[in-house]
Amino acid sequence: HNSIYMDAYNANPSSMEAAINNFSQLNEENKLLILGDMLELGKDSENEHKKVIEQITQQGLNNVWFVGENFSKVKNNSKYLFFNNIDEVIEHLTHTTINTYTILIKGSRGIRLEKLLDSL
Repeated sequence: HNSIYMDAYNANPSSMEAAINNFSQLNEENKLLILGDMLELGKDSENEHKKVIEQITQQGLNNVWFVGENFSKVKNNSKYLFFNNIDEVIEHLTHTTINTYTILIKGSRGIRLEKLLDSL
């Protein structure tokens, strides 16, 4: 009952920026953005994860879930949901109905976001 765009194999700052820009331009009413950590960024990791949150805030996206320790480390008092790992998201979905949404799922392969497909 949802339309899902899955890009859970690779994520880096430029691919994340492009995906968020494209998703924000979709003319859909119910949008959900689920983003997993960008892995293997080294010393730039914290700054790059902060930039993603800033970009989403600037573009006015409201329904956003972040998955992974890197995003959790840089969360602020934002309106978004933060999960330390994929199992926490799956647990959340047992109590939350997501129906008739357009969903973008993007993150590095190591976050295992593909596990969400059975729950959505």
